[in-house]
Amino acid sequence: MDQDNLPPAPAGALPPAATRTLNLAAQLDAFERLPAAEQDRRQLGSLRTLLRHARDLSPFWRDRLAAAGVDPDRPLQEGETALDLIRDLPVLTRAVLQEQGSALKARAPWMAEDRIAIARTSGSTGVPVAVERYLPMHQPLYTALTFLDNRWHGRDSRRPIAIAKDMADAVLPTWGPLYEALGHKGVAHCRNMIGHAPEDILSWLAALGVPYMVTTPALALRLAELSLAGGPRPVGLEQIITFGETVTPEIRARVRAAFG
Repeated sequence: MDQDNLPPAPAGALPPAATRTLNLAAQLDAFERLPAAEQDRRQLGSLRTLLRHARDLSPFWRDRLAAAGVDPDRPLQEGETALDLIRDLPVLTRAVLQEQGSALKARAPWMAEDRIAIARTSGSTGVPVAVERYLPMHQPLYTALTFLDNRWHGRDSRRPIAIAKDMADAVLPTWGPLYEALGHKGVAHCRNMIGHAPEDILSWLAALGVPYMVTTPALALRLAELSLAGGPRPVGLEQIITFGETVTPEIRARVRAAFG
């Protein structure tokens, strides 16, 4: 059932979407504690399913798997692991991802067009790339992983957070629907990183005094450089959560020098 068309939750119960997400988080949490052999077995099964999906539904992947001699159903030999199934598969480069475009799409017939969203990188380190997300599957899994990531890093979703990314300026009452369902009322302050100069974003961040910030590594570095050059220094900033690009040792060192 599409999570946008779920029945209302009984009084006092979590909404079905929140329950599903927490269930996924519990499954991922339990997977970490399985014996290594069982983890390998499950990962192999998931990899085979993924490869079959790509082979059957994407012209690009059908040809690429065949050229590399990758057979999703090949039995593993003694001593092999799941990664040996794809050891001859070439690495997918950013250039190929940009050039091939629609040939990489692997849409199943039952995926409704209006439930597919396109995500694009910022392009701050090169030409942007775009990928498709099937929202009924992506949203619960992404939210579950984010929930676990916040727990692993000791973040408190009852505290405020700043978000600087390609999104509309807003002040939201919570970190998202899951946290609202849990009664966690940390305010999310959102600022569009494209529509505002880094200098303005740094001033905004310093005025907020929040413990957490979400942004790209490139913008985090730019904010750090501005602060080190005499700009405002946000007080109380404990963690910067990044996405979309690689965090290099140089970026980590400069951000730590600026913000502690």
